Amino acid sequence: MLKGVVFDLDGTLADTAVIHGEAWRMALRDLGIQARINVEQLLGKRAPEIALELTEGNSELAQRLLERKNSHFKSLVGLAKPKACAIELLKGLKDAGIKLSVVTSSNRVSAYSVLEAVNMINLVDYIITGDDVDKGKPNPEPVIKALRLMNNEPRDVVGVGDTIHDYEAYLRANLRAIVIVVNPLMINYITQFKDALIVDNLCVLLNALNVIIGLNA
Repeated sequence: MLKGVVFDLDGTLADTAVIHGEAWRMALRDLGIQARINVEQLLGKRAPEIALELTEGNSELAQRLLERKNSHFKSLVGLAKPKACAIELLKGLKDAGIKLSVVTSSNRVSAYSVLEAVNMINLVDYIITGDDVDKGKPNPEPVIKALRLMNNEPRDVVGVGDTIHDYEAYLRANLRAIVIVVNPLMINYITQFKDALIVDNLCVLLNALNVIIGLNA
């Protein structure tokens, strides 16, 4: 039976991946940091981990970078929009009695501000942020925490995300199935998502909602 769904937030439910990326780039410019790695490759990890990678392990500089990034993100969060069909999908699943969790690598303040901005805060049962765990995605710890809060077994839960970090976390948590919503930045990495259901957008899941809910029959 399908009893729960775990959703990633940024880039999956909310159109905020671009905002996060821009906030990081603004912070890098502020501090004159020339990062050797593309910010988009790191999205999906916890912010402190991203900051450390962008500063090549300089913890003091990473903290300054993170503070700047958070400040810029706060000014940009009002631009956040729900992804196509996201609200309708959440409502349909919730009406069917399926428990819903958001598992995000964003910190608590950022995650809640995004959920408020896209009017989803009351549509999910549990929210696990990067502040709530010791290890973030791709480690399965936050997904396992969501399973415990939902009181669901992995075999009864589907994970929905948009990055390789989501995929690996869901895979390592032994979820029943994994859905990956592709974006243009991932085209060259699709082969990494073995056995996952690849969709262009959440409207595909919304259109198949009766089939998904029918898994409970």
